[in-house]
Amino acid sequence: MPSFDSDKAIELTSWTVEYCLPEGATAPRAVEIPHAWRQEVDVRWEGPAVYRTKAKLPLSAWLIFEGVSYQTRVFVNEETVGEHRGIWDAFAIDIRNYSGQEVEIRVEVIKSGGASFPVKDVLSGFLPYVFNTFGGIYKPVRILSSNGEPNLNGKKLEKCRIRAEGTKLLVNDKPFFVRGVLTWGWYPEIGHTNPDIETIRKEIEIARSIGFNLIKFCLWLPSHEYLDEMEKAGLAAWIELPLWDPTGDSAKLDQMKNELERIVLQYRHHPNILLWTCGCELSEATPHEYRKSLYEMVDELTGNPMVKDNSGGSEMYGGDPREYGAFYDYHPYCDLQFFLPVLESLQNGPREKKPILLGETCDYDTHRDLARIRKERPYWASSDPALNDVGVRWQHDLPRVIEESRFALEPDTIDCLDFELTSESKSSFQRSKFHDWALNYEDIAGYVVTGWADTPISSSGFIDPWGRQKSLLILPSNEDFQVPLRRPPWVNGGNRPGWQDESNFFCGKILLRASSASDVHKNIDNWSLTHLHEGGRHLDLIRNAEPWISGNCIEFELELNAPGIYWIAPDQPQPPPVPYIYLHVVEEVDWGHFENWRIDDQHQFFSGTIRGIGANLITTRANQKLFANRNEGNHVVLFALDDFTIPMPFWRECIHEVPNPRPWLKPFEDYNWHQILPVSTDRALDREALEAELGMNGTVLLNRIDTRTYAEHPYAMEFDNGKSKFIVTTIRPFGGLGICPWGLKNNPAGSYMVATLLEELDFGSARA
Repeated sequence: MPSFDSDKAIELTSWTVEYCLPEGATAPRAVEIPHAWRQEVDVRWEGPAVYRTKAKLPLSAWLIFEGVSYQTRVFVNEETVGEHRGIWDAFAIDIRNYSGQEVEIRVEVIKSGGASFPVKDVLSGFLPYVFNTFGGIYKPVRILSSNGEPNLNGKKLEKCRIRAEGTKLLVNDKPFFVRGVLTWGWYPEIGHTNPDIETIRKEIEIARSIGFNLIKFCLWLPSHEYLDEMEKAGLAAWIELPLWDPTGDSAKLDQMKNELERIVLQYRHHPNILLWTCGCELSEATPHEYRKSLYEMVDELTGNPMVKDNSGGSEMYGGDPREYGAFYDYHPYCDLQFFLPVLESLQNGPREKKPILLGETCDYDTHRDLARIRKERPYWASSDPALNDVGVRWQHDLPRVIEESRFALEPDTIDCLDFELTSESKSSFQRSKFHDWALNYEDIAGYVVTGWADTPISSSGFIDPWGRQKSLLILPSNEDFQVPLRRPPWVNGGNRPGWQDESNFFCGKILLRASSASDVHKNIDNWSLTHLHEGGRHLDLIRNAEPWISGNCIEFELELNAPGIYWIAPDQPQPPPVPYIYLHVVEEVDWGHFENWRIDDQHQFFSGTIRGIGANLITTRANQKLFANRNEGNHVVLFALDDFTIPMPFWRECIHEVPNPRPWLKPFEDYNWHQILPVSTDRALDREALEAELGMNGTVLLNRIDTRTYAEHPYAMEFDNGKSKFIVTTIRPFGGLGICPWGLKNNPAGSYMVATLLEELDFGSARA
């Protein structure tokens, strides 16, 4: 604790607890404090739980409770001595009248989330939306001898380490780019938010090894020991006070403000708390005047120059658009192909120049080991509401999933490990691309990745439910990034936003640009170009790469006439942590070989490619011509945009399965994310509607598996009536979404895919 000498206090660890249930109180049982009552009672039960212990009191005795959830009533020898409400702050109870006596201490606890203290009426944090509320004396209880009331508050720091210079953050006057991870305080093995010191140190070690320099405590307060250990390890902290989706009742909001003040006073002394936010995703329920008052209070109490009223911001989450604070804070959760334009849309522009922090972002739900969860039956996956009630959660799929999904029921018929590693690979790719794109924008001063550990509502953690660090999830450590080249296409009489593919190119001249958030490139003279092929690696050097005219940018102009995969990296004995630039080079397609195909393309996606008038049809619309063409024995490829589709994210919350491999789907079979990104979609097929329309069952070629609900929807299907084949897919080889190059002729990966598909159907000769 900050302001009293705990070494001189007596810690009370041995207690009994009994639960005053409607049917009668349970027998007292021995417990050790810290304690939460967990599955000993129905999770929906709010209390009271009655804790008892005996102690010989010193002179001038005070009881110090470091954390109890939620309401605490304290009795000494059956006489009321004090009451407290709040989960996150410590409090002192005056028991000096009993000094020198042998006494019985009784503590009655009622948790939040029940009828007495609904979740939205108090500072419950986000845990009730992760699982449920918790109740108990979850932090130490001590007896302290003090003539006056113990000061539990920490002194305000005289000088904070952090400051802003324009849109940049500096810590100890050195540039600091936030690379944070978000934690909700989910510890299923203990049932509360106060892990032991060994767990704390292990988490800090893993966070540092992954590449994080900050931990964001999202809507909960860690122990002071946690922050102290982070300080020793050189990790910064972001405290997000536990106000989320609160009631609109002004009296209750005032009570919450009083509690927030107590919290801030007790935590403000930690020097590694660099950032404060007064709440999260606050919208209509919190008037701007209330947010302003919170901001002003935290700003004054901490003296920290980096305080914000609301993480997430009203522009993103609604409510009054007036915001208060020293930085902007957004929570972009989007499919990978849209991340770059979304980040671009969030830049300051004519607004006041402040640092932009992405306070939550870039989640990705990896595949869970459903078979193991089903076998072990942890309480947080149970279908018994006494163990795992829905409560206020909007996501509650696991109990159903482990009873229905083939991944849980038939693990021996599925390579679950492959799905697990594949999803981790996909997550790593997304987060690496996001990291590079975030570095592209000078206004962005850092980000916080969601999140630390898998929970009942999400598997986007770096740590799985058994404490294992997911093997492929390492945050990029570089400050260097590829610069996307803008290529706005001409569509319907004017330009549209657009970019050149960063990784896929046709043979010939290739222009690339890379940059750095530091000056690292200025000291690199040679770069290596590595050509990867089955027989080994071929190495060439690009000599004396000259910086491009724009600051730290370096330009590469290459002549690559051999198809294949290439890497570019600094050529030094001990190179700086600069990532490879990945290049996939393909031959340009000679579309004249496909004369027996014709195009029905109202969107001009295929402009400049296939010009044939053949009987076989490529189309982007499902109309009667399509079905008539197929019934006449001609092959049809439908790139479905609307009809027979369902909106679904392509990168977030899912894995891809190739149950029936085809050559044109090889990038998906190989999980080559660089080749998959430019053909990203945002829809899956409505299999039921499609098969009903055709009157026959199809073969799923490419499947989407939702990693939250484990619902399955195909991205590509094949229908064969014996006379012709009908391929239908939502994959977009012509791009057009977000950063995906617009138009087939501008999309090397997509062109290669379409040409391979047509060759597979044996209606075209080899590509040029």
